[in-house]
Amino acid sequence: MGRGSRELALEVLCAIEERGAYASLALGSALARSGLSAADRGLATELVYGVVRRRLTLDWVIGQFATRPVGSLAPWVRNLLRLSLYQMLYLTRVRPEAACHEAVEIAKTRGHRGTAGFVNAVLRAFLRGRDNLAWPDPESGPAKHLAVRESHPEWLVERWLARLGFGETAELLAVNNQPPPLVLRVNRRRASREEVLAGLAERGVEAEASRWVPEGIVLRSRGGAVEELPEVAKGLVQVQDEASMLIAHLVAPEPGERVLDAAAAPGGKATHLAELMDDRGEVRALDVHPGKLRLISENAARLGLSSVRPELRSALELAEAADWSRSFDRALLDAPCTGLGVLRRRPDARWRKEPGDVAALSAQQRQLLRSVAQTVRRGGRLVYSTCSTEPEEGEEVAEDFLRDQGGEFVVLAAREILAERGVAAGGTASAFNGPYLRLWPHRHGTDGFFAACFERRKV
Repeated sequence: MGRGSRELALEVLCAIEERGAYASLALGSALARSGLSAADRGLATELVYGVVRRRLTLDWVIGQFATRPVGSLAPWVRNLLRLSLYQMLYLTRVRPEAACHEAVEIAKTRGHRGTAGFVNAVLRAFLRGRDNLAWPDPESGPAKHLAVRESHPEWLVERWLARLGFGETAELLAVNNQPPPLVLRVNRRRASREEVLAGLAERGVEAEASRWVPEGIVLRSRGGAVEELPEVAKGLVQVQDEASMLIAHLVAPEPGERVLDAAAAPGGKATHLAELMDDRGEVRALDVHPGKLRLISENAARLGLSSVRPELRSALELAEAADWSRSFDRALLDAPCTGLGVLRRRPDARWRKEPGDVAALSAQQRQLLRSVAQTVRRGGRLVYSTCSTEPEEGEEVAEDFLRDQGGEFVVLAAREILAERGVAAGGTASAFNGPYLRLWPHRHGTDGFFAACFERRKV
């Protein structure tokens, strides 16, 4: 594996930093036109995501060995040092001396002799002094210590420390820096979990039954991109985390019902709802972006589902839509949120978030929930969910909603609903916060999720 993968990774890292590109999109585009071997593609992917995750740690290390402040370096030099140090610190299969040599060669090509000498000096100094790295003191500054060691924004670490304590926060941060599990949802209208597992095993793909839901499969190894699995093309499976699958089980739709998914793209939950209804009834799947509606349609078609009806509409408009008032048996609002529960899936997201985002999105979530609630009939069910760890986007929204509705809605216990459906049997009491579902990556092995289930009173 040579300079091609490192040069591609450097190109993508500079696009992320200088143009605000999203890691997944920039990397996918670069790989598509690269012509790299599978091995080099793998290294480039590891370098991009690894450097993005570990950016704060890497900059701290650079600061200890560079003669100039990290922020004063040209972006390509800063990112070249980051990806080289990432290899030295975290990739045991790459010899440190080889990583240093490749970095110097790239620096010669991109810059001049002085730049190459600077890169060489920093990396050689690190190799000599790596056993004596100085980290922020955990006693006098626990948030800064964890932020630097585990590469997370300090404001976010402070939030989690206040609720979880030092030890558990350290566990959460460490899990966020690990590759997430790849989970498939079996389309049980077309195959059983056992049949899909057997097909995967025949081709040497390591997989096992998931812990939380009866239709889940966790992949332990795979040869190539998950989209290339024949089970995906045949509509036997959908990529979806277990936490996300639990949401449809809380909605618990019945065949023949009219169900609303008020923020549906890319269609994972909407298609799951349709499968649970045996594709009998109607799932209205809303989104405000035409391109995302196409994704919903494509997923539904691939899975062989005709009951999913994509529609270009904002959930905020529903409170004013007289023809939709109290017309649905069940409604789901998987609300836009900070996504702080899925940071391991979106490595660059941690650096895009600001402390004010939590409050701003919480206000929007309250508006959306009030609007979607107007569509639920008497005796109907409303589920609210977010992939956030923060109570302002979860428990507090749910409690405010109940107060605002003046007794019109009651909360249902998530634990009891899932137990009735034979779901989450492998879970623990820690997955529930009172009547609500509250999942954490480090506790439950899933994405971080919150869900509340409400019922409109029958009379």
